[in-house]
Amino acid sequence: MSANSIFALLRRRSMQGAIMVAGTTAALSFGSQALLAQAAPAAPAWTAMVRTGDQGSHILGNPSARVRLAEYVSYTCPHCAHFSAEAGRVLRSDYVARGTVSVEVRHVVRDPVDLAMAAATNCGAPNRFFSRHESMMGQQSAILDRVRALPQATLQQWGALPLAQRLRRVADDSGVTTWMRGRGFTPAQINQCLSDMTMAQRLIDQSNQAATVGVQGTPSFTLNGTLVPNAYSWTALRPALDAALAR
Repeated sequence: MSANSIFALLRRRSMQGAIMVAGTTAALSFGSQALLAQAAPAAPAWTAMVRTGDQGSHILGNPSARVRLAEYVSYTCPHCAHFSAEAGRVLRSDYVARGTVSVEVRHVVRDPVDLAMAAATNCGAPNRFFSRHESMMGQQSAILDRVRALPQATLQQWGALPLAQRLRRVADDSGVTTWMRGRGFTPAQINQCLSDMTMAQRLIDQSNQAATVGVQGTPSFTLNGTLVPNAYSWTALRPALDAALAR
């Protein structure tokens, strides 16, 4: 065999060996990645984690989040409905989902319609509260328009009823009961929720507690327990929230 033939044979064997090594390396690399993928824990779905706080409030997100945002809201407050529409999705996707911020909703009940709306929203599974909350905020205009169209005599009748009966009557007259039916509540569930005076008292207690942290209007916000001054919108709140995260 000539020298040229020997060199050609050696080159072919060298190339075959390189291909085999490359294939083996790729297989090992792929196997390592597969093992790592199996070993890596799944990221917590913070936007699906809901727990109850003091006096029955609802908190969304990582229990160990370094920034705790509390919203003090009323269902008959137009600015609160605007905040919910503007900030709800952004808060979940850009803050809560990362595990850095938790969001708590605390009620500031201003009137009988507000109490009926809050009672309806707090009815049902806690893990669905934030879905009901945003849905109720979205129905605010329709409910308030219906209340404004009621005869004055109806509003006077509300005041003459005991609280349990008043709550149900207000819910029926304002369209809150209709909203509950649309959310899938049965007549028995509606009766139970709207006659639950323990829950109604919790909502009233939340309202009273708001004054102790300096809340004078809605929406208002605290970050890690401290009231954010002059923040009544997402535009005003977001810089304070980002600054708290930066700290």
